Amino acid sequence: MGKVLVLDGDEEYEVTGVIKPIPDNTHFHFDFFASAETLEETNSPIWLNINFVTYIKLREGTTEASVEEKFPGLVEKYVGQELQQFMGVSLADFSEQGNHIRYSLSPVTDIHLHSQMDEELEANGSMEYVWIFGAIALFILVIACINFMNLATARSANRAKEVGIRKTLGSLKKQLVAQFMSEAFLLSLLAFVIGSVLAVLALPYFNQLSGKTLSLDTIPWSTFLPVMLGVGLFMALLAGSYPAFYLSAFRPIAVLKGSLQGGMKHKGLRSSLVVFQFVCSIALIVCTLVVGQQMRYIQDQNLGYNREQLVTVENAYLLGDNLEAYKEELLRNPNVVSGTIASDLPTPSGRNVSIFYPGTDVNHPLAAPMVRWRIDYDYIPTFEMNLAHGRNFDRDFATDSAAVLINEAAMRQFQFSAEEVIGSQIGLADGEGSEIYDVVGVVEDFFYMSMRENIRPMVVFLGPNRGRVTFRVTAQETAAVLSAMEDSWTDLSNGQPFNYAFLDDEFASVYEDEQRQGQLFTVFAGLAILIACLGLFGLAAFTAEQRTKEIGIRKVLGASVLQLVKLLSKEFMLLILIAFVVASVIAGLLMQQWLADFAYHTTLSWWVFAVSGITALLIAGLTMSYQSIRAATADPVKSLKSE
Repeated sequence: MGKVLVLDGDEEYEVTGVIKPIPDNTHFHFDFFASAETLEETNSPIWLNINFVTYIKLREGTTEASVEEKFPGLVEKYVGQELQQFMGVSLADFSEQGNHIRYSLSPVTDIHLHSQMDEELEANGSMEYVWIFGAIALFILVIACINFMNLATARSANRAKEVGIRKTLGSLKKQLVAQFMSEAFLLSLLAFVIGSVLAVLALPYFNQLSGKTLSLDTIPWSTFLPVMLGVGLFMALLAGSYPAFYLSAFRPIAVLKGSLQGGMKHKGLRSSLVVFQFVCSIALIVCTLVVGQQMRYIQDQNLGYNREQLVTVENAYLLGDNLEAYKEELLRNPNVVSGTIASDLPTPSGRNVSIFYPGTDVNHPLAAPMVRWRIDYDYIPTFEMNLAHGRNFDRDFATDSAAVLINEAAMRQFQFSAEEVIGSQIGLADGEGSEIYDVVGVVEDFFYMSMRENIRPMVVFLGPNRGRVTFRVTAQETAAVLSAMEDSWTDLSNGQPFNYAFLDDEFASVYEDEQRQGQLFTVFAGLAILIACLGLFGLAAFTAEQRTKEIGIRKVLGASVLQLVKLLSKEFMLLILIAFVVASVIAGLLMQQWLADFAYHTTLSWWVFAVSGITALLIAGLTMSYQSIRAATADPVKSLKSE
């Protein structure tokens, strides 16, 4: 207590408390809290300046609804007054123009998975993906249950005589059902133990794949273990019930005579189960391919600037008066192409937003909130952005201090034509009044937010913004350039830490969640199709058993191995084709909805469905070929000798 921390080389803060460890699963993370009381913006009386996240702790017994009821009155009293004062427009007129200012409450526990708001303190998760991957896990579990049914019934001929003898010796049907259900429960319990061990061993790899920090320490074992045991028992009941009742229903006279009746009676049910398995598998393959296609679309999209070979030095303001000298020194390096001092980068981050209007009429109906940037003369050429109209800021024009650049989205919002936009005036309305600026150039639209959003209107000012300095460097000597940057920083920063980032890495981090989701889809799809093929293997074994004598007769009558393989495989291929059609419709609808979350996205291509169907057919064909060839090459004498 009482120790002093120095921030940014000149601000001193006294330690007045140490916070106990906070769990990892909070919606933002921090190293220390500093008092904001002395910051100018925290004491601003202007309600239109919305710069902070505000937390409210409600009194016990107070509901969210009762607090939110008071918000419209606050907006009318304070915000409405400022709209009239600074923009000359009433709150009612402001709303009629399509603009809205509203306050609402959001429970802290809802932020991570349910918040859709811009500029959260950290990237949120998505409840949608929790449901998606939970459903996939459930489907895989159901597929495994289906496999158990198919494999159990495929072995029915081997156990038919056992059932017949037990019934002859007096066993009741309920006793046989209990026996087979007990077997299912024991297998389920064994699977539960093995699955739990595998889950513990795979947890670090899962965390690495998903970007999470799940830990056994955070699991509430008192509720988790009974629930998981309950799930295991329920799956045993679900998977074991059909085989138990099916096997216990055999007629002892028939099975002891060697003529198992009703073996193919439930063929339709088993076929339906296999179709369901492959619907899940093919749908997952389609989803995996579409996610990958969207990620490639994002990577290949023309961003409106060149993100390659851009290195950003963070916290450039720490250099103080040496910042310009730092930039100029590095520009003398032959491997540095250009450099710019500006905090705003064309990657998603917090943005300053202000109300702008065309012309000089603050009440203009086209007035709208727009993103507000400050850059220097070298920003546009360093990022290799293109101008659709007009020119960049120029040192030869002293009047550029009262000039702005706008993007094409702002040009469309203000309904400026190409002929009139250069030289047009726009106004800025903020808490300190209204100012008029001349438009000297229009920047082609570039992506500075996620592709989930449409490009928003932007107004760019000339002026100091010293948070970062960005350099375009050559690809040949990147390591040498980084070393030179750090050496110059050390000389000029008075011991402040050197931090840098490549812009393309920051761009990639924006879509890191989608990349991980694609990888998870790939893993799940692989698991699903592997388990589905086990089910198909069981059904193929069952069918081959039932048709052993038919195959023997066909071989005696001259059928070739290839003809017999075709005979045994064609009905399975028909099942896969049916599954392909159903899966294509379901996956197409789901992925169309997923792509709709992106303002800029790829289209669903026919080849995605073709590749998924062909992949499933090939894997299924390889799975069935073993049983089919084995049955087709069997000695017909052995299969017919008992006739």
